[in-house]
Amino acid sequence: MLKRKPNLLSSSLEKTIKTEFKIFRDLGFSTDDVADIVAGDPWILTRSVDDRIAPSILDLESVLGSKADIVKLLKTSAWFLKCDLQKTIMPNIEYLRSCGISLSQIVFYLFSYPTFFLHKAESIKQFVKRSNDMGVDRKSNMFFVAIRTLSSMSEEKWEQKLGFSEDDILSTFRRTPHVFNVSEGKIKEITDFLLTRKNVGISLITSNPLVLSYSPEHRLKPRLLVI
Repeated sequence: MLKRKPNLLSSSLEKTIKTEFKIFRDLGFSTDDVADIVAGDPWILTRSVDDRIAPSILDLESVLGSKADIVKLLKTSAWFLKCDLQKTIMPNIEYLRSCGISLSQIVFYLFSYPTFFLHKAESIKQFVKRSNDMGVDRKSNMFFVAIRTLSSMSEEKWEQKLGFSEDDILSTFRRTPHVFNVSEGKIKEITDFLLTRKNVGISLITSNPLVLSYSPEHRLKPRLLVI
């Protein structure tokens, strides 16, 4: 910890480290929990306990429901305690829930893709609008997947680069949006390879879009070469 933030040595030990450790303990965390959290990001010791750390922990508890899950999240994403959650993730979570997304699904993605929730509220709304415009069912488990995928997608038209029509893209995206997280280079490599095979066309790819996420060398080519 001191290697990452040596200037902690110049701080008043009583005012900083001991005080903040005590606050964590008062909030119900064990000594080991506190050590794990602080080791994840020692910079949190520079944040105000009353104005930032304690309110952030209470916000996280209102979403996650348990100290154990808070520790699990903060071990890898302790930077949450450096953010004003009332201005970042909490409004986004509230909005996503208003869209019909369950809290359990939100919690799952909070662990899997924590930085997604740091998008500006207007950006999240745009991702939702684009997902709606593309025909993704809000009641589907794919709805949140679609929103997160759109947050990392280029605005450029895929059909111009890969030979997919707009209908192909929409059909594929509605069913398996996560395949669009695959790099453009890999999608093009797989598409080019498959289209050189007999009886393989774009329609076959769009009806089985998961092939775009397969390894060309280890999964696709060995199988197709023996057919």
